[in-house]
Amino acid sequence: MLDFEYNIEKLKKQKVLDRTEELRHELITTWEFVREWNHEIGRDVDGLQGIMQLLEESNGQLSPGQSAALQKGISYLIAELVQKTGNIRRLTQSGRIAVDDIAREEIDLQHLFEEILAIYSIGRKDVQVDLQLSPDMPPFIIEDRYKLQQIIQNLLTNAVKFSPKGKIVRISLSRRYPYWTMQISDEGEGIAAENLEKIFQPFSRLNKKVPGTGIGLSITKKLVGVLQGKISVDSSPGAGSTFTVLLPLHERNVDTRLL
Repeated sequence: MLDFEYNIEKLKKQKVLDRTEELRHELITTWEFVREWNHEIGRDVDGLQGIMQLLEESNGQLSPGQSAALQKGISYLIAELVQKTGNIRRLTQSGRIAVDDIAREEIDLQHLFEEILAIYSIGRKDVQVDLQLSPDMPPFIIEDRYKLQQIIQNLLTNAVKFSPKGKIVRISLSRRYPYWTMQISDEGEGIAAENLEKIFQPFSRLNKKVPGTGIGLSITKKLVGVLQGKISVDSSPGAGSTFTVLLPLHERNVDTRLL
C-alpha cells in the first residue's frame, strides 16, 4: 500500500516537472520570437525610411522601373509591419504564439523574391544579390507565405550582413522531387567546423562585431521544421557559407482525385 501511494506521488511530481518544462520551453520560444519581431520591425521601418530618402534625393527623376520597384517595396514593408504587429497583438491577447499553425496559399516565387530583394537593394547597395531559378522549378508553389518569408529574410539578412563590400550573395532554387531546395551562399569569412551546430542555438553570436540578436537562425530552424523541412550549412573559414533549405514541394493545380 505504501509503495502504491509512493508511486502515485512520484507520478504526480513527474507530471508537474514535465508541465513546468513545457511552460519553460513556451516562454523561451515566445521571448525569442518577440525579440526577433522587435528587430525585424526596426529593420522594416529603416527600409521605409530608406525609400523615403531615395524619393527625396531623386527629385522626381526616377524611371518607371525604379518607381515600380519602390512601390513594391513600400507595399511589401507595410504588409510586413501589419503582419508582425498583428502577431504581437494576438500574443498579448492569447498569451501564446501559434508558430505550429500552418496557413498555406499559392505563392508566386519570382514575385516573392522580387519584393524581398527590392528592400535589400536599398539597405546594402555595395553587395549584389543574384537569384537563379532552375528551369525545373515550378513558378508557383503552395506554402505558408509568412513562414517562408521569415526563412528567406533571416537567411538573406545573415548572408548580406556578413558579406564584405563588392561581394555577391547567390540564391538558387531548384526542384528535388518530392522537395524543392533553396540555397543561399555568401562570400563572407565562413564558419569553423566546431561552430556549425552552435549557430542554430538561441542567442548564439560567433561574431560580436556584427550587430544582431543571435536568434534569427534558431527561429529559422524551427520554422523550417514546422514546414516539415530540413536546413543545413556548409562552410569553412575563408570560404564563405552556404545554407540549404529542403522543403516539401506543394504545387498548384494538383488533382486531389489522384491522391
